[in-house]
Amino acid sequence: MTDAMEGAALYDQLIVERAGKPLFAGRLELPDKVGEGKNPLCGDKTRVELGLEQHHITAVRHHTRGCAICLAAADLMAEHIMGLTPQQ
Repeated sequence: MTDAMEGAALYDQLIVERAGKPLFAGRLELPDKVGEGKNPLCGDKTRVELGLEQHHITAVRHHTRGCAICLAAADLMAEHIMGLTPQQ
């Protein structure tokens, strides 16, 4: 297997794993900030809720309806923004 094929397989595996068992899916009880987005071409929808403490993101949840790539992307984004400020 070439390096490119191994990379593609890992990418595919990550999408399947995060779409099947997202770590940050759900809702916050009292979010400090909420954002929503919709892709008009395919109908994917994502709602992101943030919990803030001292201007830093301390909690993130997303409610996503869409394809596996959309679900995985929302979950990976949520993981990535933990600890950042909303401006970041």
